Amino acid sequence: MQFEQPQNIRVFVSSTFVDLFHEREYLVKRIFPEIRHVCRERGLLFTEVDLRWGLTYEDSGFGRVISTCLQEIDRCRPFFIGILGDRYGWIPEFSDIHKNAFLVEEHHWIEEAVLEGASLVEMEFNYAVLNTHESMPGASFYILDREPASDQPKFEQTELSDNKLERLRERIYDCKRPVRTFKTPEELGAQVREDLLRAIDVLYPAKNERSPLARERRLHEAFSISRRQAYVARQETLQKLNDHVTSDAPPLIVHADSGFGKSALLAYWGRFYAQRHPEVSVVTHFIGSVSSDAGHESLLRRILMETKDLLHLEDAIPDTLNEMELALGEWLAKVPEQKLVLVIDALNQLEPRAAGLEWLPQHLPSNVRIILSTTPGPTLDALRTRGWPEYELQPLTFKDREAMITRFLSEFHKALPLSECQQIARDDKTASPLFLRTLLEELRLFGAYERLDERIRYYLSTDDTSDLFQRVLDRIEDDFGEDLIHRLMTLVWASRSGLTEDDFLSLTRLTRAGASQLLIALEYHLVQRQGYIRFFHDHLNEAVERKYLADDESRRKAHAELGKFYLTEPSSERRASELPYQLGEGGMLEELRDWLVDIPEFMRYATEDEQWRFIGYWLKLDGKYDRAKSYEDALDEYKSNHTEVEHALALEHVGRFMIACGDSATAEKMLSIALPIIESKFGEEDVRTAESITTYGELMHALGKYSEAENLLSRGLQMFEKIYGTDNLRVAKALDTLGATLHSQGAYMNAENAWRRSLHVREERLGLSHPDTLEALLNVGVMLYSTQSYSGAAEIFEIASARALQSLGKGHPTYSYAISNLAAAKLALNEREEAIRLYRIALKSMEKVLGATHPQRIQSLLSLGTALKMNGNLEEAEEYCIQALNSAKLIHGIEHPITAKTQLNLGQLLTEQGRNNEASEVLSTALQTFKNSLGSHHASTIRTSIALAGSYHRSGKHHEAVTLYEAFLDKYDEGPENNQKARSFYEDSLKLIREGDRALRNTISSA
Repeated sequence: MQFEQPQNIRVFVSSTFVDLFHEREYLVKRIFPEIRHVCRERGLLFTEVDLRWGLTYEDSGFGRVISTCLQEIDRCRPFFIGILGDRYGWIPEFSDIHKNAFLVEEHHWIEEAVLEGASLVEMEFNYAVLNTHESMPGASFYILDREPASDQPKFEQTELSDNKLERLRERIYDCKRPVRTFKTPEELGAQVREDLLRAIDVLYPAKNERSPLARERRLHEAFSISRRQAYVARQETLQKLNDHVTSDAPPLIVHADSGFGKSALLAYWGRFYAQRHPEVSVVTHFIGSVSSDAGHESLLRRILMETKDLLHLEDAIPDTLNEMELALGEWLAKVPEQKLVLVIDALNQLEPRAAGLEWLPQHLPSNVRIILSTTPGPTLDALRTRGWPEYELQPLTFKDREAMITRFLSEFHKALPLSECQQIARDDKTASPLFLRTLLEELRLFGAYERLDERIRYYLSTDDTSDLFQRVLDRIEDDFGEDLIHRLMTLVWASRSGLTEDDFLSLTRLTRAGASQLLIALEYHLVQRQGYIRFFHDHLNEAVERKYLADDESRRKAHAELGKFYLTEPSSERRASELPYQLGEGGMLEELRDWLVDIPEFMRYATEDEQWRFIGYWLKLDGKYDRAKSYEDALDEYKSNHTEVEHALALEHVGRFMIACGDSATAEKMLSIALPIIESKFGEEDVRTAESITTYGELMHALGKYSEAENLLSRGLQMFEKIYGTDNLRVAKALDTLGATLHSQGAYMNAENAWRRSLHVREERLGLSHPDTLEALLNVGVMLYSTQSYSGAAEIFEIASARALQSLGKGHPTYSYAISNLAAAKLALNEREEAIRLYRIALKSMEKVLGATHPQRIQSLLSLGTALKMNGNLEEAEEYCIQALNSAKLIHGIEHPITAKTQLNLGQLLTEQGRNNEASEVLSTALQTFKNSLGSHHASTIRTSIALAGSYHRSGKHHEAVTLYEAFLDKYDEGPENNQKARSFYEDSLKLIREGDRALRNTISSA
């Protein structure tokens, strides 16, 4: 994509200052931002030249005031706004014009005008319009037509000035140019908006966009214009990016804190490089700058459209996200010798799954270069796992700041005296480009020149960027009203994914025109993405919180207001996303519970991918309501208004959620009712029957009834394969659950076959970073771990952890599982300290995401306890083992294999502490549970037998120990090929026997 040089529309505003102060303020703060927005959408730069201040004392001393005004009028042609109020204005003297040696020489009429006593305003009107024959389609006059209010200051004028003012007014009416009268700043603003937009439409008509690509380019270029304005480039930074593009290096990561100018740099460099290298196609994409989603679909579509245009491909852009991901590598590989540079800004604004760039091809063609930007945080952490080169932006130097001050103000024909410029540049806070740019924007909008120095000190006295934005908010309140700004900012802050304009209109009762004007005036600080209004940077978010939401109660009220609003909205995905979040944060717990148990809403939005969010919502209720009883009551009410089959499907949906919550008992009550009804109604050929059978199989697995689970899951798998074929995602899911049950029974080879089949299907159909693919990858790692291939397992778990961090973020349960498994592998490899660190991370993450009563937390507690035990931290290890046992008893009851597993861990720990009698008691209970639930030949049963034998031995109960060892050796001899786990434990048992005293060894030998 080649950049076009944007055309610059400059509009000169001429009027007296003091009497029309409010009118000019209204234009600068309300109307011109809207015009600027329209122009930017067309690829135009709009600048108003408002010389209320900007000419320094040095300019005045050298007589540059008049010549500057006339030069600016020439630069602004054919646009000119003349506003005539109640004053005739400043009348220059001969000494004023003769201070400038060139003024009279260039403008011979100046001397005569001064001799006649013309004011500067009349000179500007004459020079721009009244005394010229040049066509000025963008010139308009506006004349004040009102009696001064009683409280309005009276401006003393001579009778002569009054006469001149009247003659000037008559000349304006006679000039045959557009002339309007106004009474209020608002009326003037509406007239100026209408006239300017009409002139712009005539002179710069909107381009007819014939393709989605043209629209995308325009929108991103419009944003680029806004960011690169007054940007001061650094030679070393530009050279760094230039060098990257000419190298064969992998993507370059540009990073810095929010507000350090990453977007401005990439906007400037993209144009800079394209202008100097027209043979290179540069595509610059600003995430979050236009109506794009938080995923990567819009980004992918843009890259494919640009590639298609570059290659003149006939291929259609794929419809689905997965197809676009697959097409990207193929299309980029077709790029010819011409170089393609992709510049992607603000990766941190993508959702975690997209920001990790797993969708990006691993190998890029030699002529395709990529530059990325992000802030520090999870996105940068995820990118760093790839080992790509980095470039960190540095703060502005003193010279950078001076240059930026001069450059920015000069674009609006303003300037500061050297002393004030250096005062700003010397302040350490202005090393932040965002701080400095915001300060300069505020000064540009400030209309009282006599108080400008005071205003500079006011802004520089702030503590930091967030503090500066609090003062910006004060100014915006003065312009638009305190209540309105307070309301807008707190609502945007409280929203989960941003506030839609329709939401804002409903909540504030503003007109759409009024809301549009406000949002455009704030567009440097707010961004609208996919119709959602959000803060453009974190500093404003922090400032809003500090200014309006400094305490818990004010934050709660902000969320509660949105919660009440969404309660009145009809059912939709938007409502389902915002409502439970707002109710929870707003302390509206009863309303949250009612929504969670609204069965139609629950069935629509509590999908398998979203179940973990619903678990989190229940955690917000903090045990105030009985989850099981709440759903049972809701299902009873649902039953009275629906058919038997509809009720059965609802029971199954809620039952599946109960399995995810770890409440197997409630799930069994629901699913045992649902399954027969669904089987009877739909028959063996229907997918709903297969789903129901599989769900019940998952429940049996959760209950530790592995043989029943295997039968059900095998049956469900066969039904899915018959319906969908073997290469199907639903079949892959069935393979996962069946593999888990096979693994739990020690049938490792069959489990591995099932899991590898599932992984293959998901990698092919979903890509490497999808949560389901990661789950399948973790299963393969578990299999390697189970067969003592610890190094291979660690490698798999490291890959899965990195992908989970990149794709899902730390707030997703899959990340917790991956980290926990990685810790297990590290522990097996004797990296104990690292294992303990990872286990602590996994446990904290698990508790946050799934709660303290979820079954997975039991495993995390056990694992951490085991690692601590191996590292010699026995007391702390015991604490975690006891927590795990208590949780298992509460969740599963005393006869569940998981409860027995916690007892095994605790018993082994007690044995190591020499508390053998306590250990024997705990291990005996565990052994009986394993025998009853898993059988005498199961690995867990054998391991517990060995542990109990060791405990008996250490407490002097040699006969009991020998009996258990004999039983173990008999089981091993019965058929070790059918029990691979027994083989691994055999070595452990021999070690225990060899470590026993001589009497024990002799006893075993004679046996």
